[in-house]
Amino acid sequence: MKINNLRDQEGKIVFKPQGGKLRKQTLRIVSLICLIGLFASDVQAAFSDNFDLLLADLQTLAPTLSGSSNKTTQKQYKVVIKDIAAINKASASLATDLATATKIAKDLQTAFPNDATLSNLVAGVFAGILSDTTDDLDALQAAASALPPGTAQTKALAAAALAQTELNAADAAPNQKSLSTALSSALKSIATGDKDLISKSGGGGTSGSGQYFKANIGGKSFTAKTLSVAYAMNSDDITLNGAISVFHSASNYDFQQISIGFLNFSGIGTYYGDDTPDTECEFYYFHDTATSDEQWDTYIGGGYGSVTITSYNSATGTVAGNFDIMVVNDDDLSQSMEITGTFSLQGDDLMGF
Repeated sequence: MKINNLRDQEGKIVFKPQGGKLRKQTLRIVSLICLIGLFASDVQAAFSDNFDLLLADLQTLAPTLSGSSNKTTQKQYKVVIKDIAAINKASASLATDLATATKIAKDLQTAFPNDATLSNLVAGVFAGILSDTTDDLDALQAAASALPPGTAQTKALAAAALAQTELNAADAAPNQKSLSTALSSALKSIATGDKDLISKSGGGGTSGSGQYFKANIGGKSFTAKTLSVAYAMNSDDITLNGAISVFHSASNYDFQQISIGFLNFSGIGTYYGDDTPDTECEFYYFHDTATSDEQWDTYIGGGYGSVTITSYNSATGTVAGNFDIMVVNDDDLSQSMEITGTFSLQGDDLMGF
């Protein structure tokens, strides 16, 4: 049965995963259909391919809603256009894809409460993200098990165990909100474990190795203990990370991380970040404890600012700079917070630009 043949069916669908997809390894350039002159072409820039079917359906749906004098249909058209733009916004991580999927799910459920097709397609997006997150956890567990006994292995395995608990909660989630929350927690736990691996293997460093990542977060001091550089998807997407992780048990831990993702990194210069498709960088602040789960960023809700690279050595993969960013709380877009800071990092993935 064709997708659009389901559109007339009524009934709300719980966004519960039913299957999975493989993650893309490179960004793929695709041509989008014309939408009443608004889009001639664009770039499908999600980190994974999980949005492909939903994107195609929204592109088909948009022209059928355009030009209507019905106010409900006009609102639906605006939602569809906004969500197409959100999917096509460059993303450098699965966590960003999850944030996008969560926002789109809310939009579409509100605008199309009885559309079985869109409900199923959104469920497919979350199923793919769950599958990708499971793959990431499998990789973390294998890498952690391969480490020699010691602090790094203990921390990485503890983070993996916590991520597994959160993935189990995601798999059993009764609704989309619970699923999103559990997946977000699992991804952050995996990121914590990855930082332990990177710190051990030399793909980043610590604040005591001549590198640093320091910030003032809403008036509070932040000095990262674990540093890393990630080269995403064989493209020019470079992510700089600084994290503080204190883990005692599954009910007693505190994790903070700042991540700066550059789209088309080119060395020295100023990169501007906001929530528009032509942004040059994305800025994230995560703060996760046993009782709270916060994500602040420039990706959704009007965050903005700039990151300046003041020095860069292509041969050694060293970079230094500063930032002044206004981030927005993903759970309450009325809350904003300024984050300023400096960094000096080294990573093999930074060589050659």
